Amino acid sequence: MSHHHNDSFSCLLRQRLLSGSTIGFQRALFSCLLLLLLLAQMLGNGVFVVPHALAAGKPVDVPASFTARQFLHLTNKPVHFGKPLFYPPVPKTRGPSTDYAHLPPSSEPATMKPISQTLSVTYTTAGATGKPLDLLGSDGRLEVVIPPGSLDFSHATVTGGGVPVGLLTLHLSQVHGHFVGQVSGLGGYEVQFVDSKGRSVSGVAVRTPVTLIYHYQPTEITSLGLDAGRLYLTWPAQLLAASKAHRSLAPYMIAMRNDPRAHTLTAQSRFFSSAPFVSGTGVSDNQSPPVPLLGSVGGNTGQLNYAYPLKVPPRPGRLCPAAGAELFQQRTQ
Repeated sequence: MSHHHNDSFSCLLRQRLLSGSTIGFQRALFSCLLLLLLLAQMLGNGVFVVPHALAAGKPVDVPASFTARQFLHLTNKPVHFGKPLFYPPVPKTRGPSTDYAHLPPSSEPATMKPISQTLSVTYTTAGATGKPLDLLGSDGRLEVVIPPGSLDFSHATVTGGGVPVGLLTLHLSQVHGHFVGQVSGLGGYEVQFVDSKGRSVSGVAVRTPVTLIYHYQPTEITSLGLDAGRLYLTWPAQLLAASKAHRSLAPYMIAMRNDPRAHTLTAQSRFFSSAPFVSGTGVSDNQSPPVPLLGSVGGNTGQLNYAYPLKVPPRPGRLCPAAGAELFQQRTQ
């Protein structure tokens, strides 16, 4: 009996050893197959062929020379721009290949016809009475109201020195319309006084504030991402000079009062000399951080994918995305 029991125990031990060896061999075979599959997938995706792009390259300074008018001639079908709303800021560092003094137009073109108004003594004599001079632009946007006796030319000078001669003429023109940038605006205008000989007059003082009114459409404010209750009338050249001289900026940066029912922005300025000004300047509400510019490798094709976000203000008629952004994706082999 003892001998038979030992044989049975030896047989059972050999069966268990053989079973354990089979399981170990199956596990090792499964691991090898899994590694082979992963290696084949990596080779198929081109991991060892296409290097990963982890950072964007240095931007190239391309000369600005292409205008919207030139673009319109590239197609046989007419293209209509209702209100182009882009005004890219000029970089702080100027490259040798770009002439920033002669950049193509990048904001909405002027929509107001120039105004020329001869000023009678009613508006230049202190204490004069009568109706205010009300000038409304041809496009219905800008309105300027000059009270009687408000303009003082007693200390004004002409170009090259000397005093103005004869009746004075007020020229009011629009430089550009809407523009979008770090600081956006509804329109840029220029005031110019000339004497009877056509010489530019500067140094005009204001006795009674001149009222400037901008008539807007709600869609304008929405498209530009502005807050109608936080807009300003600014005189850029005077602001810069006052800042350098450490003087008060208040006379050249005037808060505009919003009337949401009449859709008007109103400011009263004690400065109204020959100089350009901007109506309705403000900072856009869209201050989202930029998307990191990183390249990536496609999982199945091995292509290099690069995405760049384009901020596009929505236009009337919703011809642009409602979110105000498009995503341009360029793929290169």
